[in-house]
Amino acid sequence: MKHQPPGWKSHWLEKALKDSSAGICLLDSDGRVRYQNTPSLRHCGSYKDAVCPKECLLSKDNSLSQRSEGLHFYPNHKIGNQYYDMAFLDSWHTRVIVQYPLRRRYEKQLHQFMTNGLSPREMDVVQLGLKGQTNEEIAVNLGISKATLKTHLNNIYKKIPEVRGKNWRGVSDLSYEKNGDTETS
Repeated sequence: MKHQPPGWKSHWLEKALKDSSAGICLLDSDGRVRYQNTPSLRHCGSYKDAVCPKECLLSKDNSLSQRSEGLHFYPNHKIGNQYYDMAFLDSWHTRVIVQYPLRRRYEKQLHQFMTNGLSPREMDVVQLGLKGQTNEEIAVNLGISKATLKTHLNNIYKKIPEVRGKNWRGVSDLSYEKNGDTETS
């Protein structure tokens, strides 16, 4: 193995954290921010050595702000108008918070659907599904009945059969749910 200069591991880690698209911050046991990388600084502002007033804007969601030792993962979590995969690594004396932005993944998936001849209303269904909304939420947000949503979903399946039965959206697969059962045709 080639000889490495002293400190090369910490330099590599520092560069990886700095260049990441994920926001990363480290809190001590008192909730004071001990480290923030560039995306975290852009998103939250600088709180170095101060108690974090935002805790990733999760203070209103008790399940995410509670500390318990271990790794906790919360996919497709909305903060403001953005979606993130959130990871918390908690020990008795530190908390590492990672916010991975889903914008690029969302845009890539959305583009795949846009090239398949979906109607504007079917694209509305896809956009809300990609953002993790349930079928009930989609129907309410679009002001349509569950039966109309089922029609849109089935039209999407006919135009893009490869998505049937696949978990391509944030929370569940693209299907029509009724009384806990799933209907797709």
